Amino acid sequence: MTSHNNQTSICPVCTTCIDCNLLTTKGLFVCQNCGESITIEGENLVGKSDKKLAEQLITSGLVTKNQIEDAIAKQQTIAKSGISAPLASVLIEKKYVNSSNLRDVLGEKDCQQIIDIPGYKIVTKIGEGGMGNVYKAMRLKDKKEVAIKILSPRMAKRKNIVSRFKRESKVAIALNHPHIVKGYEAGEHRGVHYFVMEYVHGKSAERVLKKRKLFGEKRSLDIVRQITEAMVAANKSGLVHRDIKPGNIILTRDGFARLADYGLVKVSDDNAGMHLTIAGQIMGTPYYISPEQAKGESDIDIRSDIYSLGATLYHLSTGTPPFKGKGAIDVMSMHIHNKLESPAIRNPKLSDKASSIIKKMMAKDKAKRFQTPTELLKEIQKYFVQQDDDTINHNPSGFEDETNLNDSDCGSRLSTN
Repeated sequence: MTSHNNQTSICPVCTTCIDCNLLTTKGLFVCQNCGESITIEGENLVGKSDKKLAEQLITSGLVTKNQIEDAIAKQQTIAKSGISAPLASVLIEKKYVNSSNLRDVLGEKDCQQIIDIPGYKIVTKIGEGGMGNVYKAMRLKDKKEVAIKILSPRMAKRKNIVSRFKRESKVAIALNHPHIVKGYEAGEHRGVHYFVMEYVHGKSAERVLKKRKLFGEKRSLDIVRQITEAMVAANKSGLVHRDIKPGNIILTRDGFARLADYGLVKVSDDNAGMHLTIAGQIMGTPYYISPEQAKGESDIDIRSDIYSLGATLYHLSTGTPPFKGKGAIDVMSMHIHNKLESPAIRNPKLSDKASSIIKKMMAKDKAKRFQTPTELLKEIQKYFVQQDDDTINHNPSGFEDETNLNDSDCGSRLSTN
């Protein structure tokens, strides 16, 4: 990280170049790209939200000042390579703290203790993440099972987060497709922001992978075909999911695939003022993130989703994610810089056609990928025609792990990042 005494430096949040001559006499600066307030700490620039977290952690005695300085130095070394990494992620990566420590220090309360949403009865928590929690609930008027995403009290204090939460809810409600988890309504009651959605009886592909290790080639491509159909519909509305992964693909009892959590959705014609990325937070999951997302680029389009779906197909059909590293930052760097190992090496049983589809979906250069979900869908359909198997039994023999469910396995296992 270059010193603030030089003319330019790198924003630790979004990694764009900033003019340090614009720093005020108090050492404050607002990055024109991401809007984060930047302060000077010794020879380094630190985001305001990271500075506050550092102060809380030091006060709690959980970390030392030297550990914070070490993490900040690491964060800014990472920023030079074009990867935006929140301080919390670096601290976890260096094993100075863990997720549980952070929640304790930040004072996150269990939303189940304070939820009171008219017309619904909370049953149990079924998911959690950085944005809040997801609960299974009952709609009282018709006894219908639903899932409710609750914005955490900490996040509810941030206007930009609340704005994003409301917008994502509106987008999800507007989407209506058999392969997309349906949104019902959103609102706010006594300071609690909530989003009610369809409760899907099924398992996430991620959970099935943990038991099965991998899917067969045809089944993997059939799951991806269904999700691609969902992407075709979303793309017509100019929507980009930004977090396609096995954990957001729900396999129902009858074997159909449903895409969950348009919670990171971006309207592709957004101007800079409406960009939904949270300062300091990379949208997407490291194992499946596109190179452009890992770099923190703002012009993310549907080709990023195609890459993430390709990484998902890679995992489904080989049993392992495309890249595995020591931590999230390491994996993101691999997506940017490392050559993709042919999926046929991981699974020699894969056909050349299946392998070529995956490799094109995951091209580093987005101009070399399938350019639209429609183009990808045609290629997958062509695969099944060539296999003389244009239709597939969604519940073939041997898929007991997808259908033999109990209550703890069921439900919309939604990411809340």
